[in-house]
Amino acid sequence: MADQDPDDVIECEGHGRQPSTLVCRHLAESEGDDAAELGFHWSAADGDLVANCDACEAEVGADGFLPDDYVLDNFVLICRLCFMELAADYGVEPAEIEAAEAAAAAKANH
Repeated sequence: MADQDPDDVIECEGHGRQPSTLVCRHLAESEGDDAAELGFHWSAADGDLVANCDACEAEVGADGFLPDDYVLDNFVLICRLCFMELAADYGVEPAEIEAAEAAAAAKANH
């Protein structure tokens, strides 16, 4: 995993001090049974883990990004380990996330 800026670290109640990730509120507040209906879209672009549901994905603009105000209103920070647990609920394997993080880190170092 890439070196973390100290500002990119949060204190998680369950996991302690961890790198932060960004997820939509719909996913952050979901229960395991919600997986089939919410959808899970994730990215490790630029080394930052981000995930959103189908409804948020529908808000992505022609430029491939969500509007800043939409993100401010609908996304929250969670720790990396919480992200990994959430992703697993949606069938994303930790190895897949780690490979994407490694690829982003390698790209950033070149």
